[in-house]
Amino acid sequence: MYRKPSLSAQPGPSVSRGVTVTLQCGSEIWFDTFHLHREGSLDPPQHLHLQNTSEPSQANFTLSPVSSGHQGTYRCYGSNSSSPYLLSQPSDPLELVVSGVIPKPFIQADPGPIVTKGSPLTIWCQGSLQASAYLLYKERGSEPWETRIPQDSSDKAGFFIGAMTPFHAGLYQCAYYTTGDILSERSDPLLLVVTGEYSAPSLSAQPSPVVASGGNVSLSCSSNFTSGPFHLLKEGGADLPQHMEAEWRIHTGRWWAIFPLGPVSTSHGGTYRCYGSPSSNPNVWSQPSAPLHIEVTEPLPKPMLWAEPGPVIPRGIPVTISCQGTQGTKEYRFEKEGSPPSWNSQKPQQPGDKAKFSITHMTDNDAGRYRCYYLSRTNWSEHSDPLELVVTGAYSKPRLSALPGPVVTSGGNVTLQCGSEQGFHRCYSSSSTSPYLLSLPSEPLELLVSGPIVTKGSPVTIWCQGSLQASAYVLYKERGSEPLDTRIPQDSSDKAGFLIGATTQSHAGRYQCAYHTTGDILSQRSDPLLLVVTGVDSAPSLSAQPSPVVASGGNVLLLCSSRVTSGPFHLLKEGGADLPRHMEAEPKMHAGRWRTIFPVGPVSPSHGGTYRCYGSRSSNPNVWSQPSAPLHIEVTGVHREPTLSAQPGALVLPGHSLTLQCHAEAGFDRFALTKEGGLTHPQRLDGQRSPNFPLGHVNRTHGGRYRCYSGHHRSSAWSAPSAPLDILVAAQPGRSVARGGTVTLQCGSEIWFDTFHLHREGSLVPPQHLRLLNTSAPSQANFTLSPVSSGHQGTYRCYGSRNTSPYLLSQPSDPLELVVSGLKWNLIILIGGLVALILLLSLLLFLLLRHQHQSKGRMSGVIPKPSIWADPGPIVTEGSPVTIWCQGSLQASAYVLYKERGSEPLDTRIPQNSSNKAGFLIGAMTSPHAGLYQCAYHTTGGILSERSDSLLLVVTGFYGAPSLSAQPGPVVASGGNMSLSCSSLFTWGTFHLLKEGGADQPQHMEAEPRMHAGTWQAIFPLGPVSPSHGGTYRCYGCSKSYPNVWSQASAPLHIEVTAYGTQDYTVENLIRMGMAGLILVVLGMLLFQARNDTRKTHDAARMELRGNNTPFRVGEPWRPSDDPRRLLQMKNRPPGDHHLYACLSILLPPPSPPSAHLRLQEEDTMTPTLKALICLGDFPKPSIWADPGPIVTKGSPVTIWCQGSLQASAYSLYKERRSEPLDTRIPQDSSNKAGFLIGAITQTHAGLYQCAYHTTGDILSERSDPLFLVVTGMGGAPSLSAQPSPVVASGGIVSLSCSSNLTSGPFHLLKEGGADPPQHMEAEPRMHAGRWQAIFPLGPVSPSHGGTYRCYGSSSSYPNVWSQPSAPLHIEVTGVHREPTLSAQPGALVLPGHSLTLQCHAEAGFDRFALTKDEGLTPPQRLDGQRSPDFPWAT
Repeated sequence: MYRKPSLSAQPGPSVSRGVTVTLQCGSEIWFDTFHLHREGSLDPPQHLHLQNTSEPSQANFTLSPVSSGHQGTYRCYGSNSSSPYLLSQPSDPLELVVSGVIPKPFIQADPGPIVTKGSPLTIWCQGSLQASAYLLYKERGSEPWETRIPQDSSDKAGFFIGAMTPFHAGLYQCAYYTTGDILSERSDPLLLVVTGEYSAPSLSAQPSPVVASGGNVSLSCSSNFTSGPFHLLKEGGADLPQHMEAEWRIHTGRWWAIFPLGPVSTSHGGTYRCYGSPSSNPNVWSQPSAPLHIEVTEPLPKPMLWAEPGPVIPRGIPVTISCQGTQGTKEYRFEKEGSPPSWNSQKPQQPGDKAKFSITHMTDNDAGRYRCYYLSRTNWSEHSDPLELVVTGAYSKPRLSALPGPVVTSGGNVTLQCGSEQGFHRCYSSSSTSPYLLSLPSEPLELLVSGPIVTKGSPVTIWCQGSLQASAYVLYKERGSEPLDTRIPQDSSDKAGFLIGATTQSHAGRYQCAYHTTGDILSQRSDPLLLVVTGVDSAPSLSAQPSPVVASGGNVLLLCSSRVTSGPFHLLKEGGADLPRHMEAEPKMHAGRWRTIFPVGPVSPSHGGTYRCYGSRSSNPNVWSQPSAPLHIEVTGVHREPTLSAQPGALVLPGHSLTLQCHAEAGFDRFALTKEGGLTHPQRLDGQRSPNFPLGHVNRTHGGRYRCYSGHHRSSAWSAPSAPLDILVAAQPGRSVARGGTVTLQCGSEIWFDTFHLHREGSLVPPQHLRLLNTSAPSQANFTLSPVSSGHQGTYRCYGSRNTSPYLLSQPSDPLELVVSGLKWNLIILIGGLVALILLLSLLLFLLLRHQHQSKGRMSGVIPKPSIWADPGPIVTEGSPVTIWCQGSLQASAYVLYKERGSEPLDTRIPQNSSNKAGFLIGAMTSPHAGLYQCAYHTTGGILSERSDSLLLVVTGFYGAPSLSAQPGPVVASGGNMSLSCSSLFTWGTFHLLKEGGADQPQHMEAEPRMHAGTWQAIFPLGPVSPSHGGTYRCYGCSKSYPNVWSQASAPLHIEVTAYGTQDYTVENLIRMGMAGLILVVLGMLLFQARNDTRKTHDAARMELRGNNTPFRVGEPWRPSDDPRRLLQMKNRPPGDHHLYACLSILLPPPSPPSAHLRLQEEDTMTPTLKALICLGDFPKPSIWADPGPIVTKGSPVTIWCQGSLQASAYSLYKERRSEPLDTRIPQDSSNKAGFLIGAITQTHAGLYQCAYHTTGDILSERSDPLFLVVTGMGGAPSLSAQPSPVVASGGIVSLSCSSNLTSGPFHLLKEGGADPPQHMEAEPRMHAGRWQAIFPLGPVSPSHGGTYRCYGSSSSYPNVWSQPSAPLHIEVTGVHREPTLSAQPGALVLPGHSLTLQCHAEAGFDRFALTKDEGLTPPQRLDGQRSPDFPWAT
């Protein structure tokens, strides 16, 4: 991960319009490319590639001429060409201000501009970091409604409304003052709407809420109260509300508004609500209507129409016409050309997707052209393709013959006088006046098409057809003079068959036949028939170069190779009419393997498809091998290219979600995504039906260049690739602080929390907690770490909670990585010395190499030494292709490849297209290819360069995989030690250890026998480990005689390095001891001061505060109407009053000008800040609860109880922390509590309640803890299921999945009869299912988890209004008691029809038994218990 660069502006960040400004992005470490991005811009970042790559590096981005569009906040990133899509951390932000242009502020409402009456709301105004104050205006007034000062150098301020009322509805704008006292222009208007003031209207859809795509639907909103406009909203949509004036309908006595929708598309689907408002106050709306769900259906598929037994029917024969549509079809209709419309209609008797129409006796009138169509729930389908029903037997039969004869070789030509189809042929005649009335059929003519390619062991019949005068047929092979076999024709036939029951390789070859006439005359021989037998040798391999994905018009080479075959190769395309292609094998390349190349091109869509190849021996070319694995050729560029985009953008941080979207023209239903991998072409296009490719949470590997393709699912043809899209992954921002310094971690939230928790990942120390006294939103807590040590380094997250549910935390914040910098001086000196030593050695090595290079230059004319590498790498799986690349000079005329340092070249390649390199392809890697390779090149002057460095090529997959394990475990602390053990039953040579994705070379270790286990083993020590040792490892084995031929890879082993190991805390401990001593001294001073303060208690009780001669009596509550700056006087208490009092000091700003003076005992003069003392009595805090409980079904009664003191004279109930009580109750019969009854609860009753009480002295107690009242039954019930099963073993894990197609807010999980509070989880969309879902994990499971669960859904805007409950889900926990035994009576082997009883034997005391039957991998979904241990079965 790279450190962040720095960003500055020249001449400065504040410039005038029209001038030139240069943004300089620099770094102390080496980067060769810099990227500049303006926050909020949809344009891709600007890039600058540096030619000079020395350190430090800097790029200058020039903006000229500067305009208002350049104004904004900029960040820059650095990257290296070796990882072009992996960016550094972002620089600190730089705000570019264009003078004369003060940015227009932006205004928005949180959670939104449409707010329920009584709900809180914050209006945010965002301007500039130079803003000194923000002003809020209402209804375009000239005077600001309110003013706010931005906090903590923020560029925005919030205006909080605690409880929305109709008064707050209206039009708002905001502006701000800059530090130069310049007032910006006002923002765009924000319209704030208050709902819930009037009763809800009704909403319906005409003709139906289910509408076909492209159709029309009208949404009708009506009310008997609203006479002003109606408003229509779609839930969860970005569309603005629609408004329509109300119209009075006399016959209904209601006001109506019709909202037309259409032509509809899938985007119109969703949930709608409507509101009403009066004309006099259009921004105060009613309660919402009940939700209306609009479902948009796709166009119906075309039906299929066919006839049984077929479309050609003799007279008098019955026929059935079938029409197939979709499931749920309501009606089918058949039409016949020339007949009245709807010639026949049918309604399915039972749910199905087809209907049948029967014709009992086919007549001339029944012949003709038929079509059908069907009606679904919403609309009619299109017509089917026509079916032509033909009646035969109307005329006399014609004759049918074949020219030149009825026996023809596959690939040859034949002419049938009345048609052309394979099999038994007949022909008919008809009249143009009655095209569907045919004659009787001709006599049958059998057309025989020979199949000359036969699999070994399969039967085949060779047919010879001659004349009806033939008395015998003879078969010849390989043009021999003697017949191979003779057959007598049967039943006056003109042909005879020669059956081969099981074909072998001896049957392959050329065959001819002849026949004897009755006059014993021998006919001439037939044309030759070549019979090929396949499956004799092992299959060759077939690959495509450069790739099986080829552009239309391009060329591709199909490479067929085998280690067995030395004769010709044969290429066939499946399902095609093309003849096989044949090509001789070339034995000159790749020792131990033969190959040939079939060129294909220029490629067209017809070349797409599946290919196989066969091999054969030169001595027997008609005996072929088994077929190769299929190779699928896909042709691109046939259709117009799509476009590829990224959501939310192409620049993304690690851990954030990213989705790539492929946008194509209508009609395409298959999409593929490729990522460019250097010089390698895409090897396959994995098509999917969706154009969306979610990449999930992004990491470093996702960076790169992507393209997408579109196509049709029934074709191998694809579109041209889209324009490339570069995905840039920036480094996760971190924070660096020096050792010994102070750092403050700020945890903040826009919503209200009263407690924050800070946790360091991997730490065993419990999280830190901070409780806030101020509970207004937004809230923030500051966690200070001082002095910072290495122990503070790591990744932190924070959480929020409320004291009502202290153990229910919010979702975690994004991670923050804290890096502690600063090294000890001795370590710095050591590193400095090592660096100096390395530089000295590098200088000496440079001088030596320069001397050698000059010497060779004088001798050989300075020909550069070539470089060699393998693509995709030097470690290759058996059978996989690999290319050895040799790179030299543009003057190279030929490249030669050597193996094992041999004097003769293994192969030679001519460079193409003036390239400075050449590739040597190995189509399928085998063990003979493993070894040491070098390359050299000839220049145009005939000079041979020196050889390259050696490349060791290793082949894997020849033996069984070894096993790899870590001791003492795969999780190790940084600085610790561990060992990786690789062992195998097969390897007795060397073991090799590789780390995936790392640049480290493989480690090698000789195998040692483990006598007690009978295996060979090697131990690879790792340590002291650092974070760089973390990752995935695999190991391989090999024999001593073949060290470059390795086994299969072991299973992957993931090593995790934790952040902290053993450290020396001597210095830190000394600092802690010193701090502890200092704290003890301070505590002693505080105790001494407290002792002196105790002596002044009675003096404080006699304190007088003089002002306006108005006394403040102890026990009298302070009211907002009271002037806090008046003089207060404390009277002496009566001797019998022994209440204790606590005094709270409140700092208030002084009046302007000061109107009062505060004196303490006439001598102690206070500062200008006024200090008031408010004293409270020791009255108990009341408690609040709901009976029968806080979760109440809609329409049910509930009583809220408040319990305080016997001295309480009245109880008050508050809702949503308001200052005014909702209701007041007088306690009855000297009781210490009072009840507030809600007769029938509705959604308006849901929310947060508190209570307090007045004493007989008119003192108001503090408020109780909050009570959340939840109303259920307001929407459809979600579904609840358990994965993998509701039957779970003790200690296991089970996930409860709650899902709904209505709920988009949080889900809530409750256990019936349990004391645990409900669990809450935010909903996440499941795109493929069209539902919202939340997963509640349970585990490790204990017996207490067993029981019945239900879940509820709610909307984000009304989290206390829940849906109906889901069906109950019973979780059963197994493994709690000792297992029983199961036996069968009379035995486990039983005959059909016999009785069988299974008996479950358990220890004494058990009275419930259950029996399950294993169903594959599916765990039992339920345990049906019974009282008896016997389970009788009747087999």
